[in-house]
Amino acid sequence: MGAFEKNCLVSFVVPVYRTPLTQVEALLKTFSSARERCPSFPFEVLVIEDGSHVEGLSDLCQRLGAFYSWQENGGPASARKTGMERACGKYLSFVDSDDALEEGFLEILQEALKKEDDILVFPYFLEGSDRTVAIRPSEHALHEIMLSLFFASYRGLSSYGGEEGWYGYLWRYLYRREFLLEHRIQFERSLTSGEDNCFLIDVFLARPSFSFSKRGYYHYCFNTDSISRKKVSPMTIWNRDRLLIEQLEERGRKAVEAGLLSPKELRQALYCRISTFAYVTLQNIIGQRLPYREGKEALKAYRDRARAHRVRLNGNIKRGKRIFAFLLTSFGPYFCYLLMKGASR
Repeated sequence: MGAFEKNCLVSFVVPVYRTPLTQVEALLKTFSSARERCPSFPFEVLVIEDGSHVEGLSDLCQRLGAFYSWQENGGPASARKTGMERACGKYLSFVDSDDALEEGFLEILQEALKKEDDILVFPYFLEGSDRTVAIRPSEHALHEIMLSLFFASYRGLSSYGGEEGWYGYLWRYLYRREFLLEHRIQFERSLTSGEDNCFLIDVFLARPSFSFSKRGYYHYCFNTDSISRKKVSPMTIWNRDRLLIEQLEERGRKAVEAGLLSPKELRQALYCRISTFAYVTLQNIIGQRLPYREGKEALKAYRDRARAHRVRLNGNIKRGKRIFAFLLTSFGPYFCYLLMKGASR
Protein backbone atom coordinates (compact mmCIF):
# COMPACT_ATOMS: atom_id res chain seq x y z
CA MET A 1 0.00 0.00 0.00
CA GLY A 2 1.53 3.32 -1.02
CA ALA A 3 1.29 6.33 -3.25
CA PHE A 4 2.51 4.46 -6.31
CA GLU A 5 0.43 1.29 -6.04
CA LYS A 6 0.21 -0.35 -9.48
CA ASN A 7 -3.31 -0.67 -10.91
CA CYS A 8 -4.63 1.20 -7.89
CA LEU A 9 -8.40 0.97 -7.66
CA VAL A 10 -9.11 3.49 -4.87
CA SER A 11 -7.03 6.34 -3.46
CA PHE A 12 -8.02 7.36 0.07
CA VAL A 13 -7.10 10.98 0.79
CA VAL A 14 -6.77 11.76 4.52
CA PRO A 15 -6.08 15.42 5.46
CA VAL A 16 -4.63 15.87 8.95
CA TYR A 17 -4.55 19.05 11.01
CA ARG A 18 -3.73 18.61 14.69
CA THR A 19 -5.60 15.31 14.92
CA PRO A 20 -4.34 13.31 17.92
CA LEU A 21 -1.94 10.59 16.82
CA THR A 22 -4.04 7.88 18.48
CA GLN A 23 -7.03 8.74 16.28
CA VAL A 24 -5.00 8.68 13.07
CA GLU A 25 -3.40 5.41 14.17
CA ALA A 26 -6.80 3.78 14.70
CA LEU A 27 -7.84 4.79 11.17
CA LEU A 28 -4.62 3.65 9.52
CA LYS A 29 -4.77 0.30 11.33
CA THR A 30 -8.20 -0.24 9.77
CA PHE A 31 -6.62 0.24 6.34
CA SER A 32 -3.73 -2.05 7.25
CA SER A 33 -6.06 -4.81 8.47
CA ALA A 34 -8.17 -4.48 5.34
CA ARG A 35 -5.12 -5.00 3.18
CA GLU A 36 -4.35 -8.24 4.95
CA ARG A 37 -7.92 -9.49 4.51
CA CYS A 38 -8.24 -8.43 0.85
CA PRO A 39 -4.76 -8.54 -0.72
CA SER A 40 -6.28 -8.58 -4.21
CA PHE A 41 -7.91 -5.15 -3.76
CA PRO A 42 -5.27 -2.56 -4.74
CA PHE A 43 -5.60 0.75 -2.90
CA GLU A 44 -3.46 3.53 -1.47
CA VAL A 45 -3.73 5.87 1.49
CA LEU A 46 -2.41 9.41 1.18
CA VAL A 47 -2.04 11.32 4.45
CA ILE A 48 -1.64 15.06 3.87
CA GLU A 49 -0.59 16.99 6.98
CA ASP A 50 -1.72 20.55 6.51
CA GLY A 51 0.74 22.73 8.42
CA SER A 52 0.49 21.07 11.82
CA HIS A 53 3.21 19.00 13.45
CA VAL A 54 1.67 15.86 14.90
CA GLU A 55 4.61 14.15 16.56
CA GLY A 56 5.24 10.67 15.21
CA LEU A 57 2.80 10.95 12.30
CA SER A 58 5.40 10.45 9.56
CA ASP A 59 6.83 7.35 11.27
CA LEU A 60 3.34 5.98 11.85
CA CYS A 61 2.48 6.31 8.15
CA GLN A 62 5.69 4.59 7.15
CA ARG A 63 5.04 1.72 9.58
CA LEU A 64 1.44 1.22 8.45
CA GLY A 65 2.03 1.61 4.72
CA ALA A 66 0.49 5.02 4.05
CA PHE A 67 2.06 7.75 1.95
CA TYR A 68 2.83 10.83 4.07
CA SER A 69 3.19 14.41 2.85
CA TRP A 70 3.56 17.66 4.79
CA GLN A 71 2.62 21.07 3.40
CA GLU A 72 2.28 24.64 4.64
CA ASN A 73 -1.12 25.31 6.18
CA GLY A 74 -3.63 26.07 3.46
CA GLY A 75 -6.85 24.70 4.91
CA PRO A 76 -8.81 21.53 4.12
CA ALA A 77 -9.44 22.49 0.48
CA SER A 78 -5.71 22.82 -0.13
CA ALA A 79 -4.90 19.51 1.58
CA ARG A 80 -7.54 17.63 -0.40
CA LYS A 81 -6.37 19.25 -3.63
CA THR A 82 -2.83 18.02 -2.90
CA GLY A 83 -4.17 14.53 -2.31
CA MET A 84 -6.12 14.60 -5.57
CA GLU A 85 -3.02 15.66 -7.50
CA ARG A 86 -0.91 12.84 -6.06
CA ALA A 87 -3.52 10.10 -6.24
CA CYS A 88 -3.32 7.43 -8.91
CA GLY A 89 -6.44 5.39 -8.15
CA LYS A 90 -9.32 4.90 -10.55
CA TYR A 91 -11.58 6.22 -7.78
CA LEU A 92 -11.04 8.79 -5.04
CA SER A 93 -12.34 8.72 -1.48
CA PHE A 94 -11.98 11.52 1.08
CA VAL A 95 -11.65 10.38 4.69
CA ASP A 96 -11.52 12.69 7.72
CA SER A 97 -8.71 11.78 10.08
CA ASP A 98 -10.94 11.68 13.17
CA ASP A 99 -13.59 9.40 11.66
CA ALA A 100 -13.74 5.60 11.38
CA LEU A 101 -14.49 2.89 8.82
CA GLU A 102 -16.21 -0.46 9.08
CA GLU A 103 -13.75 -3.34 9.36
CA GLY A 104 -15.21 -4.86 6.21
CA PHE A 105 -15.25 -1.64 4.20
CA LEU A 106 -13.29 -3.07 1.26
CA GLU A 107 -15.86 -5.79 0.69
CA ILE A 108 -18.60 -3.12 0.64
CA LEU A 109 -16.62 -1.02 -1.85
CA GLN A 110 -15.83 -4.03 -4.00
CA GLU A 111 -19.53 -4.79 -4.40
CA ALA A 112 -20.42 -1.15 -5.15
CA LEU A 113 -17.63 -0.73 -7.71
CA LYS A 114 -19.18 -3.34 -9.98
CA LYS A 115 -21.47 -0.58 -11.28
CA GLU A 116 -18.55 1.59 -12.49
CA ASP A 117 -20.48 4.86 -12.31
CA ASP A 118 -18.89 8.30 -12.09
CA ILE A 119 -20.15 8.68 -8.53
CA LEU A 120 -21.03 5.99 -6.00
CA VAL A 121 -23.26 7.12 -3.11
CA PHE A 122 -23.23 5.34 0.26
CA PRO A 123 -25.33 5.30 3.42
CA TYR A 124 -23.37 6.15 6.57
CA PHE A 125 -23.30 5.95 10.35
CA LEU A 126 -23.61 9.00 12.56
CA GLU A 127 -21.62 8.62 15.78
CA GLY A 128 -23.05 10.76 18.58
CA SER A 129 -21.89 11.03 22.16
CA ASP A 130 -24.01 8.10 23.31
CA ARG A 131 -25.26 6.19 20.27
CA THR A 132 -24.73 5.24 16.65
CA VAL A 133 -27.42 6.11 14.10
CA ALA A 134 -27.53 4.36 10.73
CA ILE A 135 -28.50 6.86 8.02
CA ARG A 136 -30.00 5.01 5.08
CA PRO A 137 -31.46 7.56 2.64
CA SER A 138 -33.73 6.81 -0.27
CA GLU A 139 -32.35 6.83 -3.79
CA HIS A 140 -32.98 10.43 -4.81
CA ALA A 141 -32.90 11.95 -8.27
CA LEU A 142 -30.46 14.65 -9.36
CA HIS A 143 -32.93 17.45 -8.63
CA GLU A 144 -33.44 16.34 -5.01
CA ILE A 145 -29.68 15.99 -4.50
CA MET A 146 -29.15 19.52 -5.79
CA LEU A 147 -31.86 20.84 -3.48
CA SER A 148 -30.15 19.19 -0.54
CA LEU A 149 -26.77 20.69 -1.45
CA PHE A 150 -28.13 24.23 -1.69
CA PHE A 151 -30.56 24.16 1.22
CA ALA A 152 -28.56 21.97 3.65
CA SER A 153 -31.97 21.23 5.19
CA TYR A 154 -34.84 20.27 2.91
CA ARG A 155 -37.47 17.53 3.05
CA GLY A 156 -35.59 15.83 5.89
CA LEU A 157 -32.22 16.04 4.10
CA SER A 158 -30.54 17.64 7.09
CA SER A 159 -26.96 18.79 7.65
CA TYR A 160 -26.60 16.75 10.82
CA GLY A 161 -28.21 13.49 9.84
CA GLY A 162 -31.96 13.61 10.11
CA GLU A 163 -34.17 10.91 8.67
CA GLU A 164 -32.60 11.06 5.22
CA GLY A 165 -29.07 12.27 5.90
CA TRP A 166 -27.39 14.93 3.79
CA TYR A 167 -25.68 14.88 0.41
CA GLY A 168 -23.12 17.51 1.39
CA TYR A 169 -20.65 15.12 3.04
CA LEU A 170 -17.57 14.44 0.89
CA TRP A 171 -16.87 11.10 2.50
CA ARG A 172 -20.13 9.41 1.54
CA TYR A 173 -19.03 9.11 -2.09
CA LEU A 174 -16.48 7.46 -4.32
CA TYR A 175 -15.50 9.68 -7.25
CA ARG A 176 -14.16 8.41 -10.56
CA ARG A 177 -10.93 10.37 -10.85
CA GLU A 178 -11.05 10.73 -14.64
CA PHE A 179 -14.51 12.27 -14.36
CA LEU A 180 -13.17 14.94 -11.98
CA LEU A 181 -10.21 15.62 -14.26
CA GLU A 182 -12.35 15.73 -17.41
CA HIS A 183 -14.67 18.35 -15.90
CA ARG A 184 -11.85 20.20 -14.08
CA ILE A 185 -13.58 19.84 -10.75
CA GLN A 186 -11.44 21.09 -7.88
CA PHE A 187 -11.82 22.50 -4.40
CA GLU A 188 -12.31 26.25 -4.04
CA ARG A 189 -9.14 27.22 -2.17
CA SER A 190 -10.46 30.66 -1.23
CA LEU A 191 -12.94 29.01 1.13
CA THR A 192 -12.15 27.93 4.69
CA SER A 193 -15.71 26.74 5.25
CA GLY A 194 -18.16 25.10 2.86
CA GLU A 195 -15.53 24.12 0.29
CA ASP A 196 -16.88 20.56 0.39
CA ASN A 197 -20.43 21.79 -0.31
CA CYS A 198 -19.27 23.76 -3.36
CA PHE A 199 -17.16 20.86 -4.62
CA LEU A 200 -20.17 18.56 -4.56
CA ILE A 201 -22.38 21.11 -6.31
CA ASP A 202 -19.76 21.25 -9.07
CA VAL A 203 -19.73 17.45 -9.24
CA PHE A 204 -23.49 17.18 -9.74
CA LEU A 205 -23.64 20.22 -12.06
CA ALA A 206 -21.51 18.08 -14.40
CA ARG A 207 -24.37 15.53 -14.52
CA PRO A 208 -22.44 12.40 -13.52
CA SER A 209 -23.78 8.90 -13.74
CA PHE A 210 -24.36 7.81 -10.15
CA SER A 211 -25.69 4.86 -8.21
CA PHE A 212 -26.53 4.03 -4.60
CA SER A 213 -24.98 1.34 -2.47
CA LYS A 214 -27.25 -0.54 -0.09
CA ARG A 215 -24.52 -0.82 2.56
CA GLY A 216 -22.59 1.92 4.29
CA TYR A 217 -19.06 1.74 5.67
CA TYR A 218 -18.26 5.24 6.94
CA HIS A 219 -18.69 6.33 10.57
CA TYR A 220 -18.94 10.09 10.92
CA CYS A 221 -17.79 10.92 14.45
CA PHE A 222 -19.83 14.06 15.01
CA ASN A 223 -17.84 16.47 17.16
CA THR A 224 -19.45 19.77 18.15
CA ASP A 225 -16.03 21.25 18.93
CA SER A 226 -14.97 20.87 15.31
CA ILE A 227 -17.75 23.15 14.09
CA SER A 228 -17.65 25.54 17.01
CA ARG A 229 -17.29 29.22 16.27
CA LYS A 230 -16.19 30.16 19.76
CA LYS A 231 -13.52 32.81 20.20
CA VAL A 232 -14.05 34.10 16.67
CA SER A 233 -15.29 37.64 16.12
CA PRO A 234 -18.71 38.04 14.43
CA MET A 235 -17.15 40.03 11.56
CA THR A 236 -14.62 37.25 10.96
CA ILE A 237 -17.48 34.78 10.78
CA TRP A 238 -19.44 37.05 8.41
CA ASN A 239 -16.47 37.48 6.09
CA ARG A 240 -16.01 33.72 5.98
CA ASP A 241 -19.70 33.11 5.33
CA ARG A 242 -19.83 35.90 2.74
CA LEU A 243 -17.26 34.11 0.59
CA LEU A 244 -19.33 30.92 0.74
CA ILE A 245 -22.55 32.80 -0.02
CA GLU A 246 -20.95 34.33 -3.12
CA GLN A 247 -19.82 30.90 -4.31
CA LEU A 248 -23.30 29.45 -3.71
CA GLU A 249 -24.88 32.35 -5.62
CA GLU A 250 -22.56 31.75 -8.59
CA ARG A 251 -23.21 28.01 -8.65
CA GLY A 252 -26.90 28.60 -8.13
CA ARG A 253 -27.11 30.64 -11.31
CA LYS A 254 -25.44 27.77 -13.17
CA ALA A 255 -27.90 25.27 -11.67
CA VAL A 256 -30.85 27.40 -12.82
CA GLU A 257 -29.38 27.74 -16.32
CA ALA A 258 -28.90 23.96 -16.43
CA GLY A 259 -32.51 23.38 -15.37
CA LEU A 260 -31.49 21.65 -12.14
CA LEU A 261 -33.13 24.29 -9.92
CA SER A 262 -35.94 26.74 -10.56
CA PRO A 263 -35.28 30.45 -9.89
CA LYS A 264 -37.70 30.28 -6.94
CA GLU A 265 -35.94 27.25 -5.45
CA LEU A 266 -32.61 29.04 -5.66
CA ARG A 267 -33.99 32.15 -3.92
CA GLN A 268 -35.54 29.97 -1.23
CA ALA A 269 -32.28 28.11 -0.72
CA LEU A 270 -30.14 31.24 -0.43
CA TYR A 271 -32.67 32.98 1.80
CA CYS A 272 -32.77 29.95 4.08
CA ARG A 273 -28.98 29.41 4.14
CA ILE A 274 -28.08 33.05 4.84
CA SER A 275 -30.67 33.26 7.61
CA THR A 276 -29.25 30.06 9.11
CA PHE A 277 -25.75 31.55 9.07
CA ALA A 278 -27.13 34.57 10.94
CA TYR A 279 -28.82 32.31 13.48
CA VAL A 280 -25.59 30.41 14.20
CA THR A 281 -23.68 33.68 14.55
CA LEU A 282 -26.29 34.98 17.00
CA GLN A 283 -25.95 31.75 18.99
CA ASN A 284 -22.22 32.32 19.09
CA ILE A 285 -22.60 35.92 20.31
CA ILE A 286 -25.02 34.92 23.05
CA GLY A 287 -22.96 31.88 24.01
CA GLN A 288 -19.88 34.07 24.50
CA ARG A 289 -21.99 36.65 26.37
CA LEU A 290 -20.93 39.36 23.98
CA PRO A 291 -22.88 42.64 23.86
CA TYR A 292 -25.00 43.16 20.77
CA ARG A 293 -22.83 46.08 19.57
CA GLU A 294 -19.93 43.68 18.92
CA GLY A 295 -21.98 41.75 16.40
CA LYS A 296 -24.19 44.56 15.11
CA GLU A 297 -22.33 45.21 11.86
CA ALA A 298 -22.07 41.52 10.95
CA LEU A 299 -25.69 40.76 11.76
CA LYS A 300 -26.93 43.65 9.65
CA ALA A 301 -24.82 42.35 6.78
CA TYR A 302 -26.54 38.95 7.09
CA ARG A 303 -29.93 40.64 7.19
CA ASP A 304 -29.27 42.73 4.07
CA ARG A 305 -27.94 39.74 2.13
CA ALA A 306 -30.93 37.62 3.17
CA ARG A 307 -33.37 40.37 2.15
CA ALA A 308 -31.89 40.36 -1.35
CA HIS A 309 -33.15 36.77 -1.77
CA ARG A 310 -36.29 36.99 0.32
CA VAL A 311 -39.17 34.84 -0.91
CA ARG A 312 -41.92 32.81 0.70
CA LEU A 313 -40.44 29.62 2.22
CA ASN A 314 -42.65 26.59 1.74
CA GLY A 315 -43.51 23.77 4.12
CA ASN A 316 -40.61 21.57 2.99
CA ILE A 317 -38.34 23.77 5.09
CA LYS A 318 -38.32 23.37 8.85
CA ARG A 319 -40.74 25.70 10.63
CA GLY A 320 -38.09 27.16 12.94
CA LYS A 321 -35.97 28.23 9.99
CA ARG A 322 -38.95 29.79 8.24
CA ILE A 323 -39.86 31.77 11.36
CA PHE A 324 -36.32 32.98 12.02
CA ALA A 325 -35.81 34.07 8.39
CA PHE A 326 -39.03 36.10 8.57
CA LEU A 327 -38.10 37.72 11.90
CA LEU A 328 -34.56 38.54 10.75
CA THR A 329 -35.61 40.25 7.54
CA SER A 330 -38.81 41.85 8.88
CA PHE A 331 -37.97 43.03 12.39
CA GLY A 332 -34.18 43.00 12.25
CA PRO A 333 -31.28 41.28 14.01
CA TYR A 334 -31.62 43.20 17.30
CA PHE A 335 -35.16 41.86 17.75
CA CYS A 336 -33.88 38.33 17.10
CA TYR A 337 -31.02 38.92 19.53
CA LEU A 338 -33.44 39.91 22.32
CA LEU A 339 -35.66 36.91 21.65
CA MET A 340 -32.80 34.41 21.61
CA LYS A 341 -31.11 35.95 24.65
CA GLY A 342 -34.36 35.81 26.58
CA ALA A 343 -34.93 32.18 25.57
CA SER A 344 -31.42 31.23 26.72
CA ARG A 345 -32.00 32.37 30.30
